[in-house]
Amino acid sequence: MKFAEKENTQAIDITNIKKRISTLTTEIKKVKKNHALSKIEDDVYYEVIADLEAERREAECELERASVNLSNLATYIDDTIAFACNLSSYWQKMDFEMCQGIQKLVFPEGVKWDKESRSYRTTNYGSVVNSGGENCKKVLSLCYG
Repeated sequence: MKFAEKENTQAIDITNIKKRISTLTTEIKKVKKNHALSKIEDDVYYEVIADLEAERREAECELERASVNLSNLATYIDDTIAFACNLSSYWQKMDFEMCQGIQKLVFPEGVKWDKESRSYRTTNYGSVVNSGGENCKKVLSLCYG
């Protein structure tokens, strides 16, 4: 399931649970009102109210579980875009080991040195570059409108 589909399904689930809680709350109020007006006997009232309140507590727990966002995809996307847009800045500020890490991220297949032409060659870019660099503004506009 794609992230957007998961988020949409989660939002629908949360809406349905909230509706169920609202319905149960209304039913509890009706039962209490009927008991206050002596339309329901005590033993029936206590049994029904206990069941309804237990069901509402269960729905509230379900809502809490459904409301927890288990995916940090949005955070990772934001961080990756920010990182990709500022690679040159990080490169200048980092120590040798961090620069090697950035190099491996940007050029996962490595950098090859050509002695004769005294230049380097790369065969493939990492995914962080494919979504950043020149495309950074496009990616940002897609994500943030």
